[in-house]
Order: sequence, then structure tokens, then C-alpha cells
Amino acid sequence: TAGCPPERAELAIDAFATLHARFWGATDPRADFLTLVPDPFIDYLAGQFPGAEGALLGELTRRVWRHDSLPPTTVLHGDARVGNMLFPADADGQFVFIDWQAARLGKGAFDVAYFLTLSMTPEHRRSHGDALLARYHGGLVSGGVTDYGLAELQRDYQLAAALVLAFVSLPMMSAESSATGANAADLRVLAEVWTRRMVALAEDLDVASIAAEVGMEPDALRAALGQKQKVPGP
Repeated sequence: TAGCPPERAELAIDAFATLHARFWGATDPRADFLTLVPDPFIDYLAGQFPGAEGALLGELTRRVWRHDSLPPTTVLHGDARVGNMLFPADADGQFVFIDWQAARLGKGAFDVAYFLTLSMTPEHRRSHGDALLARYHGGLVSGGVTDYGLAELQRDYQLAAALVLAFVSLPMMSAESSATGANAADLRVLAEVWTRRMVALAEDLDVASIAAEVGMEPDALRAALGQKQKVPGP
């Protein structure tokens, strides 16, 4: 619950860049068994938002998830949080991703946004996120990705962050609600931590740029996401 410290986050970011660069464009035959998320599942998920803002949030989910399927895509871990990572004990050790059951094709920015949101405290994400995103981009370039600029990554990151917000905020964790005893208590703590981090993410989203990219009305999205209107200074 303390969050991944920035120096360890750098190891994860480097591993994302290595993975994503290797499969950039999803042309490697080893990725042939993975698929994009199908539209019927996206539509089902988008229809699960309750309340007066449900239809608007559902439409946002559809649009940002379909952006996730646009090229360039790569192999994603899909559940890239600190609990699914093994960090080296010393400088000679190796970083390893585990638990690949959610692997899929999509935008590399999704793994990065998912990790930064769920695995770092909001304070660390806010103070180190830009540098980590630039580090990830540098890793892609070092891995041979030369046709994807930092500005494009920053745009994709905002859209991916909105997708993470939708994906995690929905009752996707309800499948684990049958846990009992210590497991149930641990899950409640985890849910509380993730809720705080998701609220902070909703506060930080660049709604104007997201709305422009997906063709939606920014003030309505701000209201649906609970963002307060920023009043210009004197």
C-alpha cells in the first residue's frame, strides 16, 4: 500500500520499453495468438456504469478503448501492477514480469498508465510521472522505435489513463468479492488504496485534450469525472 518508489518504478518502465519495442507494430509471429479486445466486450463493459452520468462515461470508455486498438499496437502485459513484478535483489539481478493471464494487444501507453496509477502513490505519480514517461519513450527509441514521438506518446498516455480509470473503476473486482477471512480483509485494503489512486487520477486527467481527441464535450466529461471547474486567476 506504500506504493512503488521512483527508483524501482524506473526498472518497471525500462522493462515496459523493452517489451513493447520488441513487439512494436505487433508484427512478430510470436504475438499472433494475442488479439485486440473485441467490440462486444467493450460495449458490455461500457454499459455497466450506473447513475445519471453512466451513458456519458460508457461512451468515453468505448472511444478511448477503440483508440487503444489503433496502430501502432504492441504486446501488453495487461495487468502491469507492482504485485505482478519481481524486482532484483541487487544490481546483478533481473527484473521479471509474472502473471500474464491478461496479456493482449494494444497501446503500450496502457501498461504505463496502469502501472503509474495503481502502483505509485498519487504524490509520486505527480512528481515523477513526466520523467518516467520520457524515460519510457527513450527506451522505445533505444529499442528501435523511431516513428513515435514523445508528443504522440503523451497524447496516448492521457487516453490510456482515461481507459485505466474506466477499466478499474467498474466492478471488475467483484469476482473477488467471494473471498473470506484474511483474503477478504486484504482485498478491502487494496480496494481502498486503489480507490484513492483512481480518484486522484480522475482529478489529474487532461479532460480538454481527451475530449478533443475522442470528439466529446469537455465540460460534460469534467462533471461526469467529478472534476471541479478551474476558475481563472485575476
